[in-house]
Amino acid sequence: MPAPPAIADWDRADDVLLGVAECRGALARIESELASEIDAAKAAAKRKASEYSARFAAGLAALEAFTRAHQGDLDGRSKKLTHGRVGLRQVTKIALLHKAEFVIQRLRAKDMIDCIRRTEAVKKEALAAYDDAALAAVGAKRKTADVFFADTDEVTL
Repeated sequence: MPAPPAIADWDRADDVLLGVAECRGALARIESELASEIDAAKAAAKRKASEYSARFAAGLAALEAFTRAHQGDLDGRSKKLTHGRVGLRQVTKIALLHKAEFVIQRLRAKDMIDCIRRTEAVKKEALAAYDDAALAAVGAKRKTADVFFADTDEVTL
């Protein structure tokens, strides 16, 4: 990484800011070109894969229909073939018969709180409204710092 340029006065600072703006523009162009290349590569891959995706889906659908029609031939829940195995897996899902809020209310009433997912996090934005004493009482504190910024004007090269 090159050493940062020496700045002796505000005119030199303005020159360095121009250089920063030029770099920012060049980086934006590079990222834009990269995004275009990625989009083109994804589109090409999708075109190349479409035939295989269609054959894959059709093959699975045909295998499922055949397997279900010949379920009695399975060794338990599956059948070993030369190139792999087909079968039927038993899957159990829970379906909510009412809106989640209603089910949560009933879970609480039946003391089934282990079935309720809770995500708790501190809202730092809300804490900012409190004074320093209140923050200290809950184990938080306000930190203030000067953070550097450099806003550049648009540069046309």
